[in-house]
Amino acid sequence: MNFKKLILSNFLLISIPLTVLSCENKSSNSALTISDYEKLKKYSITETRHLNYDRFFKLATYLANDESPSIYFSRNAGQFYNTSFYLLSLELSKLKEHVNKKILYLMNEEVYNPENSISRFNFENILNEYGDILKTEDGQLGIVSNTKYLTNNKTDISYANFVDSKHELEQYINYLALNNNKKANVIMCDISFDDLDDATRNKLFKVAKKIILLPDGNAQPFKFINNDYLNWVKTEKDVLSEEQIQKQFIEFVNSDKETLDMNYHNLYRLKNYIEIYNIDGRYIDFFNNEIENLNKSEYKIDVYDFPINVNKSYLDKGYNFDFNKVISLYDDINKLSNKSLLELLDKPQEYDKNKKNLIYLGSSLFTKYTSLADQGKYRVEYNLEASKEIEEYFDKLMELYPPQEYNYLFKLHPVYKGEEAKIYLSKLTKNKVPNPILIDSSVSWENILMKEYEKLKTNESILFDKNDFKNNNSKTVLTGLQATSTTLLSTYTFLVSEFNIDLKKSYAFLNPKNFPISNKFNLVFRDKNLGNDLKMYNENKKLMINVLAYYMLSNVFPSLDEFISTNEFLKREN
Repeated sequence: MNFKKLILSNFLLISIPLTVLSCENKSSNSALTISDYEKLKKYSITETRHLNYDRFFKLATYLANDESPSIYFSRNAGQFYNTSFYLLSLELSKLKEHVNKKILYLMNEEVYNPENSISRFNFENILNEYGDILKTEDGQLGIVSNTKYLTNNKTDISYANFVDSKHELEQYINYLALNNNKKANVIMCDISFDDLDDATRNKLFKVAKKIILLPDGNAQPFKFINNDYLNWVKTEKDVLSEEQIQKQFIEFVNSDKETLDMNYHNLYRLKNYIEIYNIDGRYIDFFNNEIENLNKSEYKIDVYDFPINVNKSYLDKGYNFDFNKVISLYDDINKLSNKSLLELLDKPQEYDKNKKNLIYLGSSLFTKYTSLADQGKYRVEYNLEASKEIEEYFDKLMELYPPQEYNYLFKLHPVYKGEEAKIYLSKLTKNKVPNPILIDSSVSWENILMKEYEKLKTNESILFDKNDFKNNNSKTVLTGLQATSTTLLSTYTFLVSEFNIDLKKSYAFLNPKNFPISNKFNLVFRDKNLGNDLKMYNENKKLMINVLAYYMLSNVFPSLDEFISTNEFLKREN
């Protein structure tokens, strides 16, 4: 089995050891310690620039108006799906103006299989509207999870998060008849791009007109930038000018050579060829400061922001997109059409509009055991120390946020569906929370935020109120047990961007103290407990900074000392 093809959860991906970025010249490939983090704080970004989505919409305008085909190499991660579907919807909104253009969206076969009628996403309507290239010669759109659909069963290669070989890539190239004169725009996950072997990546360079790299979650600053790009910058001796890079690259593309003579990281400096995006690209300022301190300022790169919200005000800024069409396409793909949050609740009749809301954001940390001996048992039930801590956590929550005043809503990880979600919830809370209400776990949290923000404009929002963030008030407060979750960063970014508030004001909705750092269980690695409250807390703090340090140091995420231990949480008065 190829380990690269494993479908990894975000929190496993982001726990890869990273190189310390500091002027202390620490050795490479070591994880950050709490001491390292404290030293790095003196280099923190203090004046944070505003999020800017102009580059994203210029990219979307380019993709929508370009006659070249597009290939989306997706990754099984909620953030990648949200952003790529946004780009896809923008591109599709003008596709009929380019009748010869084709779009290929490659999707993990375990997420989408055309032979299976049940799917997390809905592609039927867009395939009917634009023509399924797998069914009709003049079709313009294909959702593909296996090469057999493109090659009349001559090959049988499942797509799983990235292209595994040059041979697999050639199947997509051959289908679209790509060559030196006919190239494609490529949209791919950043860490999937890194995972390509050299032969496959070089082949991709030959046929890619432009490469757009999107994140899968929190991994980008560490795995993609720090561990990969920055490590290369630190050791690179042969400094090339941008003109030299451009010249060598053009020569390579136009030649029969299969190997690029320079390191491919040089191409990140060709800003019109490779574009890198993040939910909050401002973290790159911290890295660029470090690159300047290395006296290698020519290696500084841009990471552009992308919006969470499919917002009409963005599209009205001269980008000439039909907002109603774009939002219709996006909602259709995500099964959000004409749905309110109330319709996503398992017990809408239990929702009390006169109460405030407390929403628990769950993770997959306590999924069932998979070993034969314990298969089917829930970790939350059999890890007694963790179970006791979680029970005390919910007891304290109900003291701080009385159920008489708050609706208790639970947005669990997508791994929990239907009846299993109800069973898991009962084990998690020990049935002590009165009238718990489940939110459909298949809908991403970011999409819920987006739809609820739109509802706010007509005073129909469940989550938001027009007086939110005034005098530290909020209709909704969030809580959870895994502060490393991508949903925290996306929520902070959303609130700061859409409500035009600073980070501290967003704490009324998402207070870091409501995501305590456990004293009993590991925040990232299942079943790895140390048996000592202080040791476990310190271990979890190290994991926190190895996931989120550079967002913290860029002042776009709460600092480490704003998160408290569960033991401290249990003593809270307010």
